Amino acid sequence: MTDTQENKFSSYLVTETVIDQNITTWEPVQSFSDIANKVKSIITDIREKRQIQELNNTSLTENKHDVAAKLIEETLKLLYALVSYAVYSGKKRILSQVNYTESEIRYIRDTILYDRALLIQRKAREYETDLGAYLITPEDISKQNETLTEYATTIAEKSAANTVTKTATEDLKAKFHEMDTLLKEKLDRLILIFKATNPEFVQQYFNSRIIIDLGHRKSTTGQTLITGTVTDAVTGQPLNQVAVSVQGTQLIAYTGPAGLFSIDVGKTGDYTLLFSLLNYKTDSESVRAENGAQVNIDVDLDPIS
Repeated sequence: MTDTQENKFSSYLVTETVIDQNITTWEPVQSFSDIANKVKSIITDIREKRQIQELNNTSLTENKHDVAAKLIEETLKLLYALVSYAVYSGKKRILSQVNYTESEIRYIRDTILYDRALLIQRKAREYETDLGAYLITPEDISKQNETLTEYATTIAEKSAANTVTKTATEDLKAKFHEMDTLLKEKLDRLILIFKATNPEFVQQYFNSRIIIDLGHRKSTTGQTLITGTVTDAVTGQPLNQVAVSVQGTQLIAYTGPAGLFSIDVGKTGDYTLLFSLLNYKTDSESVRAENGAQVNIDVDLDPIS
């Protein structure tokens, strides 16, 4: 989960708490009850996706690194012997095939390491008898082969785990968009029916909808900044020339080709940002800015169908 998602999710949880604390007010109203329960359901979904996304792959990563380190040392041993044999015997063809530096074995991508280690192993097997004079035994070659097989397995396991995490990340973004749409288009409007009978509930609800940056990142310029990225909700592509204005002020900025925007609001306060672009639904986000700090938000705009 990104920092901006963490901040937004914290807002969702506060909203859920406010709703739970006022259940006697809204429970008799079926329409509000349905939406409130849907909100709680999405929060549960986000928690589940978050667990998958943050699945602890540390052990897989550490295992891959350990096996890679072992494979590198065993491969270098074979390589040094092959190069020595080729140089001493004047076998230029062998030298041209395995003339790798240590860096070209030690600091390369996983799949390239596998390919080069396999090539070196096959050459070592081919000249196994000759390499005996260079301190290489058949067991050294067999041991490297076993490590190479183990390394191939760890690469596959880590790749599979990364795929699961990537899918969960994409699902998580969809859930955030679903929640934002539900809150903005339905609950933010339905809540107003309680304004006369329970104004405190309504005020607490809208206060909970303000996104607060829990990280309190200090602005490098000393300005009080609201920054972020605006993307297409369907394609995920950044949107250029989105008008980002601060409600109740003359402040306005436009996104660039990467969908980025930045607004200096000048001082601490709660601000509502409006996002508008031709052929897209206008969106809004309520954000709390702290003096001299930077708060970041990500916004998805829905195309008008």
